[in-house]
Amino acid sequence: MKINLKNGNVWTMMVGLAVIAALLACTSGRSQQAAVAESFADKRWQLKSMTVSPAIDIDKDGVLDTDMLQFQDECDADDITIFRSDHQLIIEHGRIPCNDDEEAEEEKGEWQYDPAKKTLTITHYDSDKIEEVQVAESQATRLKLTFQTVFHGTPCTVTIEQVLSK
Repeated sequence: MKINLKNGNVWTMMVGLAVIAALLACTSGRSQQAAVAESFADKRWQLKSMTVSPAIDIDKDGVLDTDMLQFQDECDADDITIFRSDHQLIIEHGRIPCNDDEEAEEEKGEWQYDPAKKTLTITHYDSDKIEEVQVAESQATRLKLTFQTVFHGTPCTVTIEQVLSK
């Protein structure tokens, strides 16, 4: 059973957060924000994994799940996230469209990074909600983000890993 996480705020938030996290690399001797713009901005980031801890029964089939990526729609699996240097959050939709009128590229919101807190803040254009994620790891070709949420009444941590797309 597939759960359409894209239609919910959770999926949109996770994809957005993963993209933003990619822009948070540190470079010694320069400001954190400048390092982010130079190291991660304008690069194409592909979602590699999305896990939840503790394990929860996401699809209510009686089996505890940790792999959230298995519930992603195929049409979202090949999407690319781009954190533009002008702080626009862009999604490049992949080869499999989610609907007939889907544009190849879509501005989804804006991002900011707080180096002191290692926090990415994402403001989505399609909602009033502002989302914050922690940058757990930032490398030139890999970005790992985490955030706290509640699924089916259970507090949990979601970890998103993105890799540089070719």
